[in-house]
Amino acid sequence: MAKSTTESSEIVDEAIRAISGASTKSAADAERVLETARSGLEHTVALNRKVGTALSTGLEANLKAGFAMQTALLTASQSLFETAASANKAALAQWLEVTDQAQSALLDGLHTGTGLFFDTFLASARR
Repeated sequence: MAKSTTESSEIVDEAIRAISGASTKSAADAERVLETARSGLEHTVALNRKVGTALSTGLEANLKAGFAMQTALLTASQSLFETAASANKAALAQWLEVTDQAQSALLDGLHTGTGLFFDTFLASARR
């Protein structure tokens, strides 16, 4: 029985060593996996930062180009508006002149007609 107890003890000791070795190997493997994941995460964060910087730089450049185009269009529109306003102002001045002439002609016609009416009326009344 002593032999069997010794064998059993050796078997148990071997099993403990195997479990201990496997446990140590598993812990080392887990550390390597965590280190690899940590390293990958750091690289991903750095890459994302570079991509984000590139995107924001591109967006800023596009916005500035759009703003420059908008300013150029508004500046060109302003001179076009001033030209149109000038033409409208000249047309309005001509319209006012024609209207003034038409009003004067109407008043002249009224005076002439009134004079003729009274001359005719007075001439008939004298008869």
